[in-house]
Amino acid sequence: GRKQALFTGERLSILNYPWTTITQSTMTRAMETCSIIQKQLPGNIPLTSSDLLMEGAPVQPDPPSKHWKPELYVNLNLLNIYRLYILHIINLHKLLLFLAVL
Repeated sequence: GRKQALFTGERLSILNYPWTTITQSTMTRAMETCSIIQKQLPGNIPLTSSDLLMEGAPVQPDPPSKHWKPELYVNLNLLNIYRLYILHIINLHKLLLFLAVL
């Protein structure tokens, strides 16, 4: 996993994309992975965390857990993640393409 994170960071660095932030899950393993990737990118790109990216939620665990509380995850779904992160990136790329045409 660490080696893959290192290679991912190196590959992202080669793209020369103007990264402004890295959003990571609040899970320990994800934060460690993002830290490794961040160190490979030029500049000091800030890390932000979001519970929306936590693994597992909002899907009920398998095997079932008596601690599962679906009401905690009502607003955590793929549509919200899409709206918050993916759609923003798509719109940014559309804007950049539009400006490039001008």
